[in-house]
Formats: sequence, C-alpha cells, structure tokens
Amino acid sequence: MTVTEVMTFLQQHGDEGIKKILVKHGIREPFFGVKIEHLKTIQKKADLQLWVEQALSNNINEYTVPWVAAGSPYGYELALQWIDSPEDHIAAAGWATLNNLVALKADNDLDISNLRALLGRVEQTIHTAPNRVRLKMNSFIIAVGTYVVPLHHEAIEAARRIGVVTADMNGTACKVPDPITYIGKAEAKNAIGIKIL
Repeated sequence: MTVTEVMTFLQQHGDEGIKKILVKHGIREPFFGVKIEHLKTIQKKADLQLWVEQALSNNINEYTVPWVAAGSPYGYELALQWIDSPEDHIAAAGWATLNNLVALKADNDLDISNLRALLGRVEQTIHTAPNRVRLKMNSFIIAVGTYVVPLHHEAIEAARRIGVVTADMNGTACKVPDPITYIGKAEAKNAIGIKIL
C-alpha cells in the first residue's frame, strides 16, 4: 500500500469516540482515532505487499505468496492490484493469486463478471505478456475452466481463440500446459467446479 492509500484508509476508518478517549490520554492532533482491528488490517496487507515485492524467486512469488494471499481477506483486492504491476514477478504473483482464489472460493463468492473480463484480458494480451506472466495467465484459463462452473465453457472457447502459448522454460523439459487438454482431463473425471479444500 502506498502512503496515500494508507492515509485514505485511516481517514475512512477514523472514529470520533476513539479520538475522544485518546485525547483524554494526552494524544494530540492531528490523528484519526482508528481502532486496532483496522490497524491490523493495514499491517497484514502491507506485509503481503512487502513480501511480493521482495520475493524474486519463482517458487516464492508464484506459489507461496499467492497461496497465502488467496487465503487472506485481501487476496482478491491484492491480486487485482498486482496483475497491473510493471514488475513481472509481481504481475505473475497476481495472476497466480487469482488462480488460487478460483480454486478455493465457492462460485457464489466470486465476481463472475470480473473473472469474465479477466478472461478477455488474457485473450487479448497473453501472447505479448512477459514470460512468467504469460505462464500464469495460461494457468488462469485452466483454473477458471476447471473450478468456475459458470465460466467453464467460456474458458475453453478463450483457449481455442488464444491457440498455442509458448514460453521460455529455462532449458527444462517442462512444457506450457494446454488449457483445453487440462480442462478436458478434469471434465473426464467429473471434477469441474470441485474446489480445493
């Protein structure tokens, strides 16, 4: 979170009753009188933000940070911020966080219209996205097609229009997963929409 974002948050959560108590205890203006519960929220968000900024290892920024973020109350908000980052490792972490969120949250708790828009964004930008971001966008198509029932067919159609996705796999034998194949395997197992517990 930026200083401006933090200050805006504090102002929005200021409480006149808390201010009166703090003034009686000698605290001087200017301050907002924010309850501890709201201050902890900022701390947790700031911790995740700092972690994603400093996590330069693919294992940390594409798996560990996104998994922790997806399990927090701020995961979706942070993911949407991160995917817009000019830093490749942060943008990749954002897409990976979205992948985890759709695998964990019930469809009723997901913003289906926004996920649909994100499918469109992936379709338009995947071939020009940086390498690691491209891989996580590809995984997003797979995750949405596998875990989000209302968007299952739309993810498959997006994958068809996208076609083959290529990426540098750092000389390993790993291949870029084909979304249609992966979603098809889940479909064959009657596993579409079954969330990770």
